[in-house]
Amino acid sequence: MEKWIQEHIKDAELKFGLDNYRFKTFSLHRDINTLKETVYTLSLEWLPGNASTLNEGEDEGTNPPGTAVISIDLNTKRYSSVIFVQGQSDAGEGGVVFDIKDEEGIVQWIESETGLTYGKHFEGDSKRNDKIGFNFKSMYKAIRTAPSGSINIEFDEAGKLVFFSVIGSFPSDETIIEESYRLTFKDVEPSIFKRLTLTEIPVDDKKQWVPVYALDEFYFTQSDGAIIPIEVLMKDRHIYIPVNRLLEWEGSLENDFESKPIFVAETITTEQVITKEQHPELAPIEESEIESCMDSVVTYMRKAYSEQSGEWVLVSLYRSRGYIYAELRRSAQDNRILKRKLQIIMDSSSFEVVNTMDSEFFLKMFEGYESAVPVVVEHEEAYAKLIDHMVIEPAYVYDNVSGKYRLCGRVDCNYCVDAITGEVVELNSLR
Repeated sequence: MEKWIQEHIKDAELKFGLDNYRFKTFSLHRDINTLKETVYTLSLEWLPGNASTLNEGEDEGTNPPGTAVISIDLNTKRYSSVIFVQGQSDAGEGGVVFDIKDEEGIVQWIESETGLTYGKHFEGDSKRNDKIGFNFKSMYKAIRTAPSGSINIEFDEAGKLVFFSVIGSFPSDETIIEESYRLTFKDVEPSIFKRLTLTEIPVDDKKQWVPVYALDEFYFTQSDGAIIPIEVLMKDRHIYIPVNRLLEWEGSLENDFESKPIFVAETITTEQVITKEQHPELAPIEESEIESCMDSVVTYMRKAYSEQSGEWVLVSLYRSRGYIYAELRRSAQDNRILKRKLQIIMDSSSFEVVNTMDSEFFLKMFEGYESAVPVVVEHEEAYAKLIDHMVIEPAYVYDNVSGKYRLCGRVDCNYCVDAITGEVVELNSLR
């Protein structure tokens, strides 16, 4: 075991009072953060002293209650998560204990552990769970940030720390393009009008597709009026390469495709950590690789979807766990909120198609739903009814091009207009 790993083990044992614990194992992991940086993590595990053997609980694939699992972000040398299994801590007197009524003291501890400042980088979240603890969310000087970050902390009844996690992004001062917020509704109104769309939502109670006018959340950049759709921010940390090519072919091929299992586990070595090896998913997909992917995708489609030439578009490509994923959608789109999608997974070296995922199976759940009836309400009427329900508020949004957070207006609406009755209803009420 490397000396630096031993030092992390000793530091954690001292900080969290693990005198009554026995060290079990460690593992190394890596991921990509919002800033497209490779982040290495050291995960450590200890078994409580009352566990009879180091292997207790492993037969069922679970750790016994009280097991301590602690993760350290090796880039920042800060703790990213502390978990005592099933909320049970056997930590000694030297562990982390709080007065659970002293929120100020708890916040100060979080500030010390994260290097963040309450009221500047994070604030209390109104969401609460049924456990003893506090939830916090990312912000910058009282303005929300996107993608968001969260901090969660929980204790047992004695105030012992049993859970702590820092997830997502908390912008540093250096990554913020700070400016005064000056957007008005008039600035954003044309974009709202354009993006208010007619869509069909499956309503379970009626077993029917119901047409409504609704607005998808989006961000409007203050500096140049660009649109950042919410789906762009909701995508994970993969680097998506846009392709947007219609897939066409002539003739079919014998469908001899056999799906193979996908292996996503990755073994990280200490040498990779020490040398700070870049995450392989950050490697660009070169033009020659895009063409090879296109050839493989078309060959597969000629086998499995031979009669559907011209009916699919290759939207994008991205790397994940040693594979290249191709995302396809239907070329002809209807108004339904749930779209048919196809994912084709290829070996990143040979470009051989190894597995696929088609959302058709999921969409079959709605086959018995009655189709939507023709709409009665016009777009202009629906827009007029929703104006007072629109929410426009400032938000710092990460821009992949500049690598900075830009001030935007977050535009959202929790209501929609029934395109048949004209009634204004909450979106969440349509189930």
